[in-house]
Amino acid sequence: MWLSSNGASCDWLERAQLIEACLVVAINALDLPFPQAEADLVQLFNLTRGWFLDYRKPVVQDVHYLCATCLSRDSSFT
Repeated sequence: MWLSSNGASCDWLERAQLIEACLVVAINALDLPFPQAEADLVQLFNLTRGWFLDYRKPVVQDVHYLCATCLSRDSSFT
């Protein structure tokens, strides 16, 4: 979905590498304090501009950090 909404593309190998990176990030994010109620989860998005993440929220910043760290460690993404 991100690729499509951002006009990006990649081949099958890059997709497989991204899937592996997503798995690593998801496992590391299990301990983050995500809201449990749907109404609270919606608060992680800035709905005035569409369904864009609200980077003012600490848990959104934490997930971004996990993603950036994972991608910077894997030289195949640079």
